[in-house]
Amino acid sequence: MNEETRKSLSNLISIAHGQDKHQVCIRDFLLSWWNESTFGIFDMHRLSCLDDGKRKDVANVFSYLCEIGFTYPSQRTPYFDRLERLANREWEKMEELRVGDIFK
Repeated sequence: MNEETRKSLSNLISIAHGQDKHQVCIRDFLLSWWNESTFGIFDMHRLSCLDDGKRKDVANVFSYLCEIGFTYPSQRTPYFDRLERLANREWEKMEELRVGDIFK
């Protein structure tokens, strides 16, 4: 991964923790890469809500993913831990929703 792609991925991961539409869009993009069967397919048309800088970051990461075959980052990278924390947070939310539905 080149320096520009590293910076783009780091930017995206940092943004992905919020709740506005831009942050949710980026989070969904990253989580779809992490585990498409759990988090769903990402519709690239959703990128239209992002500003040019964020779209460029997504394009850099997407280009990198195309080159490597969409494999997950190695556990030896700092990105693995950050993406894993993001995924775990979303799994916990999904579990809270699922369990909450049982008691209604």
